[in-house]
Amino acid sequence: MSRKFRQNLVDELLIIKAQQGCRDSMSQLIKRWHKQLLQYAFKVTRNEHLAHDIVQETWVTVIKKITSLQEINRFRPWVLRILNNNCRDHWRKEETYQQHITQHQTQTNTSQAKRGRQTESEFFDEIMQQLDGPSRAILIMKYVHEMSIHEIAKSLNIPPGTAKSRLYHARNKFKHQFERN
Repeated sequence: MSRKFRQNLVDELLIIKAQQGCRDSMSQLIKRWHKQLLQYAFKVTRNEHLAHDIVQETWVTVIKKITSLQEINRFRPWVLRILNNNCRDHWRKEETYQQHITQHQTQTNTSQAKRGRQTESEFFDEIMQQLDGPSRAILIMKYVHEMSIHEIAKSLNIPPGTAKSRLYHARNKFKHQFERN
């Protein structure tokens, strides 16, 4: 019996026991896979602390959803898909955060350079700053980055109908702020 075959067999037994609620089996499964997932996450993120955080999030998801794994011999692709999804979620959050920081710095620099007179762009930026984050984000996606409803839905991981609804409400909030100012 090959070493890999024995390892797979042990993993499958641990998964079955973990699915039945055995915490010790889940702990052993985590011990067996944690280092591999951490190495993979580090290669993908190139950041040790971030890799640890993402792997922890992955284990939380695995623990919650281990009972839904029907093909126990497919544990490796299943856990790697969860890990990849967590990496993607982090990148989306980081990208949105970086866009917000860049936009804020641009607005600050623009307002400092043009003190005293307010252009249409500054007026627009001022209204945008008064909106909540999700409304601001969806309006920026639509009108600054010129993304389609489907692209917005995909980036926010929501259905297109929900993206349309959120865009509609964000437009109304913008309109309200515009009328106030």
